[in-house]
Amino acid sequence: MRDLESRTTAQPADRVEVASVTKTMTAVAVLKLVDDHLIGLDDPVNDVTPEFTSSLKPPGPITLRQLMNHTSGMPEVNDALPKDVDFRPVLSSTLSLEEGLQLAGALPWTSASVGSFKYPNTNYLALGLLIQTLRHKPYIQIMQEEVFDPLGLKNTSLDHLHPHETGLLHGYVTLLGERIDTTDNTFTVGNPAAGAVSTMEDLNHLVAGIFQGRALPGGDDSHNAITAHRTRRPVHREQA
Repeated sequence: MRDLESRTTAQPADRVEVASVTKTMTAVAVLKLVDDHLIGLDDPVNDVTPEFTSSLKPPGPITLRQLMNHTSGMPEVNDALPKDVDFRPVLSSTLSLEEGLQLAGALPWTSASVGSFKYPNTNYLALGLLIQTLRHKPYIQIMQEEVFDPLGLKNTSLDHLHPHETGLLHGYVTLLGERIDTTDNTFTVGNPAAGAVSTMEDLNHLVAGIFQGRALPGGDDSHNAITAHRTRRPVHREQA
């Protein structure tokens, strides 16, 4: 069902909040920065955006690759949110990228954690700010122009959705015995880690574009170059 009020049958073309699939979308925009030689995968990001160092206080140089693959060791922004049982006040306001970094910066970030895998959403908040800084445009606009439009994601957005719009799949939690509709995405609007609303068709287009080499300007050549750079081993002809 689309929702538990009308009990309307869900349809394949319905839109739904896709949570951390948003990170995959953001990663495409980041790799386009690399393709455009605006930053390298192993370049430090500490001084790219002022908020990164002033808010998060990293224990040392942190690379773009470490943000993307969750080995920066930085704290999780959600761990800094209020722990009240009633979560509704938190979800009623949008968490900006800058506010997210400030919240996470109140938690410890030790040098011992750098290099080990840890999955904080904060990594992708930092990447969103980095994209904005290097492109000199708002994150939502960049994603529309560089990811959604080129890959044909016609029903994907990072904007606020109205919980009563048609063709939307709803989610719920039970709070103190009361069923709460949590479909309002005010908290995650424009969030590079979890803010996208999309459809199954669009997600298929996204993944197809990535695996078929159409997501980046260089296509397969760009993908191979990034893979070779990641492994730090030469790509010999007999290995191709």
